[in-house]
Amino acid sequence: MDRIGSTFPVRHATRVINAFQLRAQSAAFVAAGRDFHRSAVLMLMLRAALKGDGRKFSLQAMSASLHRPRETVRRAGRALIAAGFCEADGNSFYLVPGFDTLPAIVRLSDALVDIFDALIAGFEVSGIHPPAGSADRPPRERVAAALDIYLSVFELSEVQPAALMTLYLIGAVTVLNAVRLTDDPVLGCRYGGADDVPPDDLRCPATLREVEALDGFPYPTLWRHAVLAELIGVLEKTPDGYLLARKYLTYSALSREPLEKVRYIRRVLHDLAAGRYAWTGAE
Repeated sequence: MDRIGSTFPVRHATRVINAFQLRAQSAAFVAAGRDFHRSAVLMLMLRAALKGDGRKFSLQAMSASLHRPRETVRRAGRALIAAGFCEADGNSFYLVPGFDTLPAIVRLSDALVDIFDALIAGFEVSGIHPPAGSADRPPRERVAAALDIYLSVFELSEVQPAALMTLYLIGAVTVLNAVRLTDDPVLGCRYGGADDVPPDDLRCPATLREVEALDGFPYPTLWRHAVLAELIGVLEKTPDGYLLARKYLTYSALSREPLEKVRYIRRVLHDLAAGRYAWTGAE
């Protein structure tokens, strides 16, 4: 089932995963502020707390996990201290006692449960059936699983910090381009396999105003990164907005990374169903 081919629904599953990542990033921005590193550090500490991996997280461990410089992580941690999310003990950071009652964390957790459940539903539509029971685990465990998937963007790659805004823009445009296919189970499945390249009339060009409305990044910032993405050939500008370059919709473009994403998420779902996200710490 994991072999890329004309019947494996890797294309539709990838659309579902991309939508999950964009929505999860938006939820993290709402909680921690519109900053990639601050939101990633908060999500990392929250995952550790929910999984019972220990309250304290060393600066070195966070830097290694997120593939970010220590000073970048330190600044993010200090900003979260100022916002009341965490405290520091030397070079270790930890969420404040009672963190799970903080209004921002409660809202973030509720949002992640909804986003995670939508991911599972999207996989079901794709024909990739999650293991029995994964959708019925307690909310706390589903949040921890959702955080694993969100953090995989940082932990399973080494994206340069300077590229984060450009990648965010490309991801947002990609999700907006595919909204008709993602939201329509019939169309999504019809153009779900690696060979099933959707026609241009089913792709929705994304304007920078639409991207701006997602998370509030200033239009001039988005414009600069859109110009860069166009120059390097990732985005194409049309009279109605931006499209992901068509070369990224081909079979060869789907030959490895998307399938690895699907496999990773299926492992997360299997671990969730098996109870491996059950909290083991002490209250």
